[in-house]
This record gives sequence, structure tokens and C-alpha cells, in this order.
Amino acid sequence: MPSRVILIDDDEDDAYLFRLALESLSQQVELMHINDSELAIKTLSDPTFRPPDFLFLDWNMPKLDGGQCLVLIRSLPGYATVPIVVLSTAEDDEIKSVARELGATYFILKPPNIEELTVKLDVLFKSYETKLNAQ
Repeated sequence: MPSRVILIDDDEDDAYLFRLALESLSQQVELMHINDSELAIKTLSDPTFRPPDFLFLDWNMPKLDGGQCLVLIRSLPGYATVPIVVLSTAEDDEIKSVARELGATYFILKPPNIEELTVKLDVLFKSYETKLNAQ
């Protein structure tokens, strides 16, 4: 289970549900929510800021969209290997493909309720942990 997670998402309701789902999996996870894509890049660019164990990035945001954010984040020192999960409400194969090409580790369709989100996060974290242990 990751200990530090960042969520970049302009939707406060989605962020609230994400926090609840994460807390139901583990009380030991520190979640930082950044609701503005430009602020996210500024924060992550700070040389004193420690990269997270996992980063979740909404694809549809004002200012910088998920694709633009993803490219900028991957170019930052320390972020080349951080797992980045793109979140989207659109089930679009083209978005998935572009997100992967730009450096997304995973793509998750935003589920309609907290129960499904909790299950998706649990499966994601366990899958990643299994992958790490196999290396």
C-alpha cells in the first residue's frame, strides 16, 4: 500500500469520494489533493517537494488538461518512475492510448460510486505491489 498519494483533480466531489475510498483501504495513507493543474505543476516542481508513491491525475481539467500535465510531470526530476494513474469519466480508447503514450502507468474510468472506486483502488494497489515484488 502506498504511503503518499497525490490526487490532481478540479472536481471537489470526486476528490472527496477518492479520499473516502482511500481511507477505507488504509488509514496509513497520506493524501494530498491539488485542485488546480497549474498549481500542481508548481508544487511538484519545487525541489524541496518529495515525489509521492502514487499520483492520480484527472484527464479533463481547465487550464492544463491531463495530457499536458502528464507530459510536464514526467519531465520533472524524480517523476520518471512514479506510477501515474489517469482518471477519466470518458471510456474512450483514444484517451487511454494517448495517456499511455504520454507516460501514464494506468488508466481508470471514474466509477459512479464509492464502492466501485474502493474496489478499483484496492485492485490497482495490489497489482502494483505484486509487480514490484516480482522484480
